[in-house]
Amino acid sequence: MRHTVILLTTITLALTTPVLAEPPLSRHFGAQNSCYARYYSDAHLAKHPLQKVTSIRIDHFPRVSGPFDQDNTPLFYPDAREIVINLAVTLRGTPGILGATGFCWPEGDGMACGLECDGGQFNLVERSAETILITGGGDIYFHDCDAGDVALERAPDDKSFLLSRLPDNRCAAPN
Repeated sequence: MRHTVILLTTITLALTTPVLAEPPLSRHFGAQNSCYARYYSDAHLAKHPLQKVTSIRIDHFPRVSGPFDQDNTPLFYPDAREIVINLAVTLRGTPGILGATGFCWPEGDGMACGLECDGGQFNLVERSAETILITGGGDIYFHDCDAGDVALERAPDDKSFLLSRLPDNRCAAPN
C-alpha cells in the first residue's frame, strides 16, 4: 500500500508540475556562433517597390562580443540572460553595408533587441529551427554614436524580415 501511495504521488507531481520551457531562441543563440540572413532577389524587390532593404543579416559571436564575466570568460545565453548581435543592412540607393551592434534579452516568447546609441529597437521571434523573424519596433538608425544618421524607416514595407540560418562556413567571427 505504501509503495502505491508513493507511486501515485510521484505520478501526480510529474503530471501537475509545469515543464520549464527553454528560454526564447536559445537554440538559435547559445555558445556557438550563429548567423542569419535574407538577400532579396531583383524579382522580389520589383514586386515590392517601397521596400528599402535589399539584404539584412544578424551575426552572433558569443566568444568575441560578450558578455563576459570578471575573468574575461564569455558568458553564454541563456545563463547570461542577454546576447550581443551585429546587424548589417543594405538599402536601395545607399552605398555599402550599414551596421550596428545591439543587445537582446528574453521578452515573452521572443527577444527584445536594442541597438547601441539609441539606434532603435525590434523583436526577434523564432519561426522554425532554422529561421527567425525580425518584427516590431520603429525606425533603425546607423550612426556610430556620433556621426550623421542613416535611417531605415520601417514603414510602409520594411516592417518584418524572415531570416534563415547560414551555414557555419559563412559565419566567421571577426578578428
